[in-house]
Amino acid sequence: MVTVVKDSSNNRARAILKIKFAQMEDSGVYKCVSTASGKTHFKLAYVTVRESLVFLNKPPRVIRGRIGHSVVINCSTNDVDAKVSLLRKPHPFAPSTELKPKTNKLTKERQVFTIQNIDIGDAGIYSCGATSGKNQTIKWPRLRGYFVFLQ
Repeated sequence: MVTVVKDSSNNRARAILKIKFAQMEDSGVYKCVSTASGKTHFKLAYVTVRESLVFLNKPPRVIRGRIGHSVVINCSTNDVDAKVSLLRKPHPFAPSTELKPKTNKLTKERQVFTIQNIDIGDAGIYSCGATSGKNQTIKWPRLRGYFVFLQ
């Protein structure tokens, strides 16, 4: 959609291009042409549409695991270079803390975390966070990632 704004104080006009719901294929060079008093002028605009950072898998509402076993939490995104982190709250009112890989407890391979040798101390609410190289940050929605133990 193109909007033309006229300024009667100096007899000028300004055109504004708005692309709603931009898609990757909308990227490219746009040319604005104006004709007045028999003269034609143009300006070029370069538009780049980037894909939004998203998680590839819907976060689970409940993560199930057995004591002594392992559980996998997949934080994969559509950007293989995004920095992903695993966050944990011990209870719903506690702040989230980022978990760091630790030998024989938490491993990370690409964007997938594995909690090994699960024990009662691993209970809590887990979530994934991701930041792209272009500084776009996303996090799992609330009410996801409740960890429960099975006997």
